[in-house]
Amino acid sequence: MNADGTNPERLTFNTLEERSPNWSPDGTKIAFACRRDAGTPFEICVMNADGTGREFLTNNNVPDLTVDWSPDGTQIVFFRGSLADQNVFVMNYLPDENGSRHEIQLTTPPDIHLFPNWGTVAVGCGGGK
Repeated sequence: MNADGTNPERLTFNTLEERSPNWSPDGTKIAFACRRDAGTPFEICVMNADGTGREFLTNNNVPDLTVDWSPDGTQIVFFRGSLADQNVFVMNYLPDENGSRHEIQLTTPPDIHLFPNWGTVAVGCGGGK
C-alpha cells in the first residue's frame, strides 16, 4: 500500500495464517512466518515484494516466528520454540552449495527469548569521541 494507507494490495492468496512480515533492507523481499498446511507449525518464508516466489526457509516441528533481516540482508534472525523452550536463532538467507543455511542458536534455556531484532546503531550521538 501507499505510505498514506491507500491502495492496499494483497500479496498472498491462501487460507493459512501468516504473521510478522518484514521487508528486506533492499526492499525486494519480504520475510514472514507462514504455515505449510493447516495445523502445522509456523516456518520462516520469504517472497518477492510483489508476492511471487514464495520460499520456505525452515522445516521443522517447532514454530519459527518473528523474523528480522540483518542490515546487509544476508541473514535472518527469528525465534523458535514451544511454550517451554523459546530461543533466538540466526541463519543465512541464501543457502550454501549443500543447501544449508547454517542455523545458529544464539540463546539457551531455561529463559524465554522472544522478538529478536537487529536494531540500529546510532552514530554521532552524545558526547563520545
